[in-house]
Amino acid sequence: MMDLTFSDEAQTKLAPKMTAGDVLLLDLDDGIGPLSPYLKENGLMYQLFICPKTKVPSSFTKHFQTSLGPVYFTDVTEVYLDEHMKITYKPVQNRFELQSDQQIMESSLDLVNLNEQKNF
Repeated sequence: MMDLTFSDEAQTKLAPKMTAGDVLLLDLDDGIGPLSPYLKENGLMYQLFICPKTKVPSSFTKHFQTSLGPVYFTDVTEVYLDEHMKITYKPVQNRFELQSDQQIMESSLDLVNLNEQKNF
């Protein structure tokens, strides 16, 4: 069974950015779906979104239960996920990192707050 956790530092950095009605979305920027309109030139990248629960895209049908609430993801993204994953925060580099027991999956995990997007 897959799971996702957050380091204490990542929770401390993320929690103030979220409101009571927000959830997190973990997406693979693969050019598929509403949050990934085109494939970025450097290939597949994971992204983390803060999203109002009422606006979660219909393709985000699966989720992890975490200390920050549910983190939704798609069937397509699931194929690329590992069994045990953790999101950490690197204060010196001011960035989030997605890692698993086997590898660093995303050394610079972008955080996008969809509450700040006018067209979402």
